[in-house]
Amino acid sequence: MSNNLLSGGIPSCVDHLSKLERMLLSHNMLQGSIPLGVWSLENIKEIRFSYNNLQGTFPTKPLENLVNLETFLTANCNMQGTIPSTMGNLVNLNRLSIRDNFLTGTIPTNMGNLEHLVNLDLSSNSLTGTIPTDIGKLKHLGELLLFRNNLSGSVPQSICELSLSKKLWNLGVDCLQTSKGFFEMECSCCSYCCGTGKC
Repeated sequence: MSNNLLSGGIPSCVDHLSKLERMLLSHNMLQGSIPLGVWSLENIKEIRFSYNNLQGTFPTKPLENLVNLETFLTANCNMQGTIPSTMGNLVNLNRLSIRDNFLTGTIPTNMGNLEHLVNLDLSSNSLTGTIPTDIGKLKHLGELLLFRNNLSGSVPQSICELSLSKKLWNLGVDCLQTSKGFFEMECSCCSYCCGTGKC
């Protein structure tokens, strides 16, 4: 049902669809919040809500129910709040994109538990803090996009080792030199550097 100019909200009775495996609603004009029932769909494997006019925050405990989730795309959905630590319990995820939202806070350290993750895109939010070292444990990670945030410090050596081994082929953070002469982040292994309106 993606790319259909659908409007209105996602029905609150979605939790009745207990056998549902895929919810593909990206690139529509849906509004309102994501119903709590979505987070209780234990058989769901793929959620695509990107590029809608949705709003709200990610729940905390209910995310633990999505044990079979493999693809989770909520880019450009006006999501606010923080990334819950329970996101790190979705151990079957291989693709996670929550870019272009209004997320704050830090990147949960237990993101390193997502051992099947191939694509991780948290770019264009307002995330702070440092990049968790444990992300370097993700041996299947091929793309890591963290630019256009307020992260600090340097890219952990464990992540650079993935990049240098060619497993991580696309690594982008805010590491351009600013007008004041210092770097937003230090990165010796990035595919490209972003910052101050670039990227």
